[in-house]
Amino acid sequence: DLDPAHRRDGLGLTHLSLAIVLASVLWFGGHGFVATFTTTVVTGAIGVFDVVAPVMFAGAALHILRHPEAPKQQNGRLIVGWSLFSLTAMGIAHIVLGNPSPSDGALAMRAASGWVGWLFTVGIVSGVGPSVTVVLLTVLLFFSVLIITATPINSIGAKIRALRSDVNEYLGSSPQPTIQDSVHPNVADIESDLVVLERDNSLSVPVSTQ
Repeated sequence: DLDPAHRRDGLGLTHLSLAIVLASVLWFGGHGFVATFTTTVVTGAIGVFDVVAPVMFAGAALHILRHPEAPKQQNGRLIVGWSLFSLTAMGIAHIVLGNPSPSDGALAMRAASGWVGWLFTVGIVSGVGPSVTVVLLTVLLFFSVLIITATPINSIGAKIRALRSDVNEYLGSSPQPTIQDSVHPNVADIESDLVVLERDNSLSVPVSTQ
């Protein structure tokens, strides 16, 4: 039996090899049996999203190779999140690009989101129409981002503030004073103002001459 580490490496390299093959066909116009098979299966399945297929496989390969000890819970969350994100993005694009059906022909399907986009949206579109379907899929798209980033809705504000603080720290800018700070100065500022006021008063007292 292979060592578990070697099995993970093999899985990662398999994803990387698939990314290279897909890129050679979809990005650089490769020819031959593999190109025909890729066009029929990949482009037919996901349509215009075939150009990102190599990136998806390369990303999966890097994740497997760089994080072999990642917890199963984290991997499961990422799989669910990215799968939902991909499906909803393809569904929205399929409707925006004309919502073709198989009866419109293979070229029309490939010019949208292919069979995956059509299958994911056909039931919802038939029930509530394309416009409402896009709204519902947008909500699902937002939810998928929350899953990927492990962000509950009630902590979005805190994460935004933390991100803004990190950006300010990276840019070297100091935080802007709040209204509370400007209305209620601290004790050190008050004492400093009093010292300056006393000094000014002492300088303004006229000196009597004999």
